[in-house]
Amino acid sequence: MNAVGKPDDRNGRVRFDEGVLETERWAARGGHSPERGETAWPRTPWSPPRQHPTLLAILVDGSRRHDWLLKAVDRRLREEFAKLDLRVNEAKSRIVDLAQGEAFGFLGFDFRRIRSGRGAWRPQYTPQQKKRAGLLEKLKAVFQRYQSQPIGRVIEEINPILRGWVNYFRIGHAARCFTLVKDWVEQKVRRHMMRARKRSGFGWKRWNRAWLHSTLGLFKDYRVQYWVPA
Repeated sequence: MNAVGKPDDRNGRVRFDEGVLETERWAARGGHSPERGETAWPRTPWSPPRQHPTLLAILVDGSRRHDWLLKAVDRRLREEFAKLDLRVNEAKSRIVDLAQGEAFGFLGFDFRRIRSGRGAWRPQYTPQQKKRAGLLEKLKAVFQRYQSQPIGRVIEEINPILRGWVNYFRIGHAARCFTLVKDWVEQKVRRHMMRARKRSGFGWKRWNRAWLHSTLGLFKDYRVQYWVPA
């Protein structure tokens, strides 16, 4: 049960439970490794289901008149976890005060509080820089591995990677990150085709952006899906 608490207001201190839950039963048996997120013994056809730590973040109104919510939420969660034979990993749980400029990482996103164009405070969650760097390294390896192959073969390899990564991060405030990724990929595609023609440069005048996507079939769906608190 992996869950994320949706922000329910635009000012937030956060109860952040990172990798927090382990079953009492499995922990007692020593069979669960929180660091690896998997069972410690070799799996067989008769092994029990693989257990993973559950990640949970809850955003709470940052107004001081709602201080009681922090204790109330903590108490309620522990009551529900007890019913499921789960326990909180105290060492990895913490409270982050976004109103004080603090931030935290969760499931590949960086969470912080920013002021909107209308002057209202709201939570912002963007893809972590290390996740973007990891994607580009993976794509770079594909371009290097297939540098002697036709560009169509390269696109067959990178499109599923891009589609999966974008679909995961599109729910956040990822527009700027997506633009950087899109420009980087298009530049690599252009360079690949120019090298195949034993030419320098990137062919800016030879191929326009629309042609790369419509004719070559390069992934293009970088739309962001924003979740707006009610």
